Amino acid sequence: RFRGIFAEIGKDSIRHDLERELRFDDYEALKKAGFSRLRLPEKFGGLGLTLPELFGLIIELAQADPNLTNAYRSHLGFTEDLLNAPASPWRDAWLERIGRGETIGSGFSE
Repeated sequence: RFRGIFAEIGKDSIRHDLERELRFDDYEALKKAGFSRLRLPEKFGGLGLTLPELFGLIIELAQADPNLTNAYRSHLGFTEDLLNAPASPWRDAWLERIGRGETIGSGFSE
């Protein structure tokens, strides 16, 4: 599901970096493929991956373009915090939002 996208991203990553081009289209391609829902339980629309599977995909994406890995850092961290939080209406509302495709930016931690 992701390896083809990673391969395309990796083809031009150095040029994009040197020319300071932001990878909005590649970010959206990953999101459309489910990268923003990797650890989310299937009942919330996620892929239900394990932590080792998540880390494997993060490593592969970082090999293609570390900037995109960093762009997803806060989203993946926030999702993991939710998954480790006690069940509550607030938590489930956020999991549902992520399952619908919303992503979290890094402004909350910066």
